[in-house]
Amino acid sequence: MCLALNRNELKRRIVECAKIRRWYQTPDYNGLRPRGHFDDGKTNTISYGMGKWNNYIQPLLDKVRVGKDFIFCDIGCSAGEYLVAAKNYGFKRVIGVEAARGGFAQLLLTKNLLCNDIEAYNNSLGKPEVNIAEGAGEPLDLYTFPMADVTLMSNVHYHFTEANLNKYLNLLADKTLYLIIITDEKAQGVIDTSSQFVLSKATNGGWDLVDMILTGTPDYPDMRHLTAILLKSKRLYKLRVDECLKKQIDYCDYNKTFYTKVFPEFIECVLSGDINKDNCQFTIVFDWSVSPNHGSTPWAPQVAMERTLSYINQIKTIKEHGQEMPILDKQYFESDLWDGNHRIAVLKHFNIPWVFAEKWEEHKRFTKEWGYL
Repeated sequence: MCLALNRNELKRRIVECAKIRRWYQTPDYNGLRPRGHFDDGKTNTISYGMGKWNNYIQPLLDKVRVGKDFIFCDIGCSAGEYLVAAKNYGFKRVIGVEAARGGFAQLLLTKNLLCNDIEAYNNSLGKPEVNIAEGAGEPLDLYTFPMADVTLMSNVHYHFTEANLNKYLNLLADKTLYLIIITDEKAQGVIDTSSQFVLSKATNGGWDLVDMILTGTPDYPDMRHLTAILLKSKRLYKLRVDECLKKQIDYCDYNKTFYTKVFPEFIECVLSGDINKDNCQFTIVFDWSVSPNHGSTPWAPQVAMERTLSYINQIKTIKEHGQEMPILDKQYFESDLWDGNHRIAVLKHFNIPWVFAEKWEEHKRFTKEWGYL
């Protein structure tokens, strides 16, 4: 439940936040708006505030056909104005990442007053090559960060070096289906801010162009020279969990495997507290393949303990944050699943209908990128 503050207390909190960092976004806090970094004549024009959402972000979201279980992430979200808009648009989960300490304080105020569903992270995407006087959060670990259907980077990407931009575009292609990048063609950045530069980096970093909203057209007489770019990952797609299970059953006698006979009981024990990292003496017999033709082979005690601990972490992580890594399959599940049976079982247990998947042919690149090999 969101907080209910009287007008004087709300003003006090807005002023306190402004002392740490100027307001770059000015959310409507029940009829009271902060005084923004930009003058009142710009705050809600086509290229600022909700004008940017209405004229650049939402038209691109309309191309995505957002479903009721979709996840939205805003990297560099400032006060979280677009997270509230995304929740109202229809996203089930909204995740905000803000590096600056002052911006994060504003984000928490928005969360507490307008949208308690916001999942707030005080992290930087690596180490931005700009001086944030008010301090930045710890670097964001994309490996453990929740996967998303749509990720927004609005006027933040040009605060990174070219090397870091290349790195994170590649990593995000394994973490989010769609990426919206908004750039200011004439901004002063660490790197080139032109849309042509962004597109060249993105298409070489695992992305296909879906659509663009160009600046300077009669329909978009933009004073900031903004360009919004909608990209789709070349590597990721989504599958229904039930469909995955059906295809596995068709491929082998899946209902007699570890994943359906033993693992569901294990999930229940973890969630009830009967099994935890300090008490995980759980004997597991593991089918080395989904196919029953290979038989069942007991794990060595040390291996069983290590894997049990990893499964405990996986169950708790999916419960709290959702899926963090895609499953890997061979040919879109025309044959068998290469990796991800445990995640599918956990997603099924929590009634999460969709699973993020990655193409089999991307596995070697995927593992090298994340440091597995």
